[in-house]
Amino acid sequence: MHENTSCLRQYDKGESVMKLKNQLLISHVLLSVVPLLIITVFFYVKLLDTFSVTMAESADVLVDQSANNFDILIEEAEKAASTLSHEIVLLQALRERPELSSYDAYRIRINRWMKNLHNYSTPRLDAFYVLGEYQVFSSNDAEITENVWKEKEWYRQTVEQDGPVWFSSHAGSFVGQETEPVISMATTIHDSLNDELLGVILIDIGEEEFRQIANSSMADNLMIQVLDEAGQQVYQTGKDQNYSKGENSFLSSNNLQFTENLINGWSIQVEVPVGKLAFDRAFSMMGILMVLIILMILVALAVSFRLADTISRPVVALRNAFHKVENGDFDVVADERTSSQEMLALNKSFNRMTGNLKELMDEAVLNEKRLREAQIAALNAQINPHFLYNTLDTIAWNVRLNHNQDALDALYALTKLFRISISKGQDVIPLEQEFEHARMYLLLQSMRYSDILDYKIELPDELRGCSTIKLLLQPLVENSIYHGIKEAERKGMIEVSAYEEEEQIVLKVYDDGAGMKRTTLQHLNSLLMQGVKTDREVFGVLNVNLRLKMAYGENYGIFYESVENKFTCAYVRIPRYVYEESENADKRKAD
Repeated sequence: MHENTSCLRQYDKGESVMKLKNQLLISHVLLSVVPLLIITVFFYVKLLDTFSVTMAESADVLVDQSANNFDILIEEAEKAASTLSHEIVLLQALRERPELSSYDAYRIRINRWMKNLHNYSTPRLDAFYVLGEYQVFSSNDAEITENVWKEKEWYRQTVEQDGPVWFSSHAGSFVGQETEPVISMATTIHDSLNDELLGVILIDIGEEEFRQIANSSMADNLMIQVLDEAGQQVYQTGKDQNYSKGENSFLSSNNLQFTENLINGWSIQVEVPVGKLAFDRAFSMMGILMVLIILMILVALAVSFRLADTISRPVVALRNAFHKVENGDFDVVADERTSSQEMLALNKSFNRMTGNLKELMDEAVLNEKRLREAQIAALNAQINPHFLYNTLDTIAWNVRLNHNQDALDALYALTKLFRISISKGQDVIPLEQEFEHARMYLLLQSMRYSDILDYKIELPDELRGCSTIKLLLQPLVENSIYHGIKEAERKGMIEVSAYEEEEQIVLKVYDDGAGMKRTTLQHLNSLLMQGVKTDREVFGVLNVNLRLKMAYGENYGIFYESVENKFTCAYVRIPRYVYEESENADKRKAD
């Protein structure tokens, strides 16, 4: 009856906690989301008005800029025509007939001059031509049939007006050259001696040049057209280019319209969809604002859940802690960082109760764990008895010689070496860390024996995540240095690598040093096979071999190959296991 009552009370309490969470969530959402929505609507209306005014002002500036850019191109064309009309050699050539002997020389010289003028002074102009009574010159070496243009309307209009005349976009040049659509300017050229008409200068400007000016000056959403003196359309760009040439169907009464005159008598008209642009800008800004609002709502929800959890979590945590104690787990500790004084008092009482029980049970386990850690520390110290002294001596000499970077590199390598050696008390580490430990050791030794030692370390990517007991490679590498490389009395190479073979991993330590005699090799492999614990000359190798057999079984261990005065290679065979953190966690828990 008592248990049923207790369960019922827990159920009622759980229901009350859930209701409190819901109340907190609803109230917080109402207080945060509704004001945000009201502010959003107000902000959107003000933003739309502001953008409408800004877009109108910006469009006026863009129209002025576009007109100025067109004027610059027009001035460039008229300046080129003026340069041609005052060139003395050109005027002299236009006075002579083609049959004179000097004509060919004039033609070659003038064409070259016109080409240079076009390339270096007026590259934005497509081409220009000088059409005389008997002679024809061009900047593009075009082959032009003489006198075909004299019957054309553009030629008669140019001669009648006796000045710069601009012609709207047309396909191909007036002189019969097949080109992309061009806009042309023509003007007469007179003899400077008697003002006699010598010919006509024709300059073509590609329609693409007008398009580039319009696109560079105006925004993508604006539409621009160029009109001649009679109001006929010369060129249009923009989103809606479905128009008939010569018809002024471009403008709409629904948008703002701007007009600006050009220096050649033409004009540009720009239609600005201010309402649409303002709406697009405001909508874009509202998109960003909506993202921020959504984020704020999510933050509000998170805060609501956090507030509810803050109230309910201490009670639930204490209840769970009691359940763990009932199941025999005395390591559980109630959190004493709660902001509630009542929960703080309950948690402290719980911790005092479980602490006394835990101390008694942990005392024996702790003593055994300390003994094991002492054994592991002693083994690690046996593997590297002189290494720290030699490394610190190397660092000291680098400092005395002002080789500060080398000293820093050595300190970094030494730190990383011992960090991996400690491995937070873990016996099993990833194979990648074991290879990194060997790399740091070789780096430090190469600083000391740079004149005789090179090394190379290779670990396949598919084996990096496999597990191994730590401190396998360093004793083998140390053996290769002191019994292989140093005794060879020449510079040598140590190679550390790994490969997979029959669901097992083989670690390989190779050196091309002094090698071993056959009898020495046989004796060493015999000791390794038997699992001998101690031998003064190969103590480190035997320790590693013993640890392998204790960890993985008698089928695993170390095997050597060697040829005297050529090489020595140690093979370490271990099972292929994927490293998991739980391996060490389980061992620590068992300890």
